[in-house]
Amino acid sequence: MCNSRRAWPGGRFTIFLCLQVLIAGGHIDAQAPGPAGPLVGHTAAMNAAVYSGDQRYLVTAGADQAVKIWNARTGDEIRTLSGHTGQVLCLATSPDNAVLVSGAADNTLRMWDVPQPDPLRVFASSSPTRAVAVSPNGQWAVSFGDDLAGRIWKLEDGGNTLVLEGHAAQPLVAAVRNDNNQIASGDSQGTILTWGPLDGKLQGHLGAHAGPVRGLAFHPNNQQLVSAGDDGLVKYWQLPPAGRRSLDGHSSVVRGVALTSDGQLALLGGDDSVRVFNVGNGQPLRELAGASGPTAAVAVSGNNAPAAIAGR
Repeated sequence: MCNSRRAWPGGRFTIFLCLQVLIAGGHIDAQAPGPAGPLVGHTAAMNAAVYSGDQRYLVTAGADQAVKIWNARTGDEIRTLSGHTGQVLCLATSPDNAVLVSGAADNTLRMWDVPQPDPLRVFASSSPTRAVAVSPNGQWAVSFGDDLAGRIWKLEDGGNTLVLEGHAAQPLVAAVRNDNNQIASGDSQGTILTWGPLDGKLQGHLGAHAGPVRGLAFHPNNQQLVSAGDDGLVKYWQLPPAGRRSLDGHSSVVRGVALTSDGQLALLGGDDSVRVFNVGNGQPLRELAGASGPTAAVAVSGNNAPAAIAGR
């Protein structure tokens, strides 16, 4: 779907749909029916727009505290969902069309049965909600707020089961993998974190973009993640992401590093020694003799035999 947001005469705001694109199992249908003009209705800037799982409805949310439901085929406004007392910042739906969740600056999330006018449930959070995603099975939702934490909510009873901690900057977007077994979140510093929804543990860390992460989507095969950022880049990640590993052993500054040509060994030089590490498991293998004083640089020959150490 290609869309743009702009002011309309009289201070009203619209979402303009220039093309509706459906992606299902890797198939793209650019001929899917949809409105060919602006949808006029919000009285302030819009913050989010999603299609219902069955593609019958387009749901939008704005700074006017309203959630609006539109007929995705004709563009007619069907209903306004009221209740939030702060601007609505994010929306998410489940693929089976059973659940719509809205998050707002009023420190609440609301669960709706589209297109019914009253919320099924209200979730009280501790801060404004910036990102929300619903599990494909419709059993739980995950939200991220201004307190930098993520929360997993049971949609059946509204219970907050787990808190996800790890972001150092404001989370902005979230996504749930198609098999319900992984959560991804992106923040304002360009970092993407992945989580286990069953235990809430941090699974992976990606220094993804040189600026805020604005979009996340899991591939249908559950093996790739696509991200988009303010740096103008769209990136494609293989899952699971490789975890960061520390090569411990030096007690002072490390001034040089070199890898063997097969990538299996790392040579690290510091103020007190030169050590060889197994890259695969991070374990130190040996300490090299011959250096006297602090190491300024290290190098490994192309055939991995000799190693050069430059000292001070």
